[in-house]
Amino acid sequence: MNRNITAMLMISVLILAGCEDADKQKSGANSAPDTTAPVITMNGSDTVTIAVGGSYNDAGAKAVDDVDGDISANIRATSTLDAAVSGTYAVAYNVADAAENDAVPQYRLIKGRFTKLCG
Repeated sequence: MNRNITAMLMISVLILAGCEDADKQKSGANSAPDTTAPVITMNGSDTVTIAVGGSYNDAGAKAVDDVDGDISANIRATSTLDAAVSGTYAVAYNVADAAENDAVPQYRLIKGRFTKLCG
């Protein structure tokens, strides 16, 4: 085989190998695993008082992850609130990112209180 052809084949192989490595880096194949949990920030106050028998509209929360970005739509909010019964209740917010890192849960207290009637 001609020396020039051999040299060009070797250069072509090296170039293609370099492109493959660059593609792996762009896709994250060689990057470190995502071990950072997302952060939840509640909208509004962390404690809300409502009249017993009244309604409660939750202000919600936002969640941001260093890799996945805004993952607020994935937040799970759970509560045992019974607006008809006086007491203190909690709304718990939690979320996980695509790498299954769980955020530190955030809690909003809901206080159901009887209101004093005038008259």
